[in-house]
Amino acid sequence: MPPIHALIVHLPLAFALFTPLVCLLGLSTKRWVWVILWLFCFLALAYAAMATGNVDADIVRPHSGEAAITAHEDAATSLFNLLLALFALAFASAGEGKWRHMGRVACLVVSCAILGLAVYTAHLGGKLVYEHNAPEAHRKR
Repeated sequence: MPPIHALIVHLPLAFALFTPLVCLLGLSTKRWVWVILWLFCFLALAYAAMATGNVDADIVRPHSGEAAITAHEDAATSLFNLLLALFALAFASAGEGKWRHMGRVACLVVSCAILGLAVYTAHLGGKLVYEHNAPEAHRKR
């Protein structure tokens, strides 16, 4: 059976890819709650990916090395923290105040940064698989 992290991790990446589009579409609608719901699902999936990644890291670390695992973990943690900030900003932008539109535009900008960070995190995960041969640690179990 493949590691659970390898199965789950692709879902938050897909969410990262479409989040700027969701935020952009949310600018022109009165249903900003859908953006908040999207971000909540994204947060839940990112948390699941991190939790399963922590389990995998303990298995892979002796085989692939500390530096590669730490770089990937640090990028994932930064991504999660930025996503949490985006969720809070989107939630704060749900009202009818004068800063609502500016907050929603800021959500769009932050979502683009999240996309870039997600691609970088995925790149580091790919390096673990293809350069540091992380799957070999699972075969030895």
